[in-house]
Amino acid sequence: MEASSSLTIDCAPAGHNGTATLTARLGNEVIAIESLNLTKPKQRTAFVAALCRARPDTDATAVEARLLQFAADAGLAEQVEAQRGNKAARWKLTADAPDPSAAAVLPPVEKVCVCV
Repeated sequence: MEASSSLTIDCAPAGHNGTATLTARLGNEVIAIESLNLTKPKQRTAFVAALCRARPDTDATAVEARLLQFAADAGLAEQVEAQRGNKAARWKLTADAPDPSAAAVLPPVEKVCVCV
């Protein structure tokens, strides 16, 4: 797949308790942007559904896994089972909000550019 048609998802902190702004781009074109709480399954599912409507060949499982990875990077989730072949990794959301004093925050946009 050529770089100009690559799907990327950027994640930037947008408040407390797991809220982030996600921006999905197809090449240079923004196809979805939304602030959501990464710990809320319904909000993640809605974002993934919007991406799949905008780009039907999107791998919904891969996008959901990446959103969970964003949550894990922020200290909001932990992986309980690794990916095996085509079976997705399993994650568990933690009950605690991230501790700002422990630097458990979402990475800056400059450090996040994910191709799925």
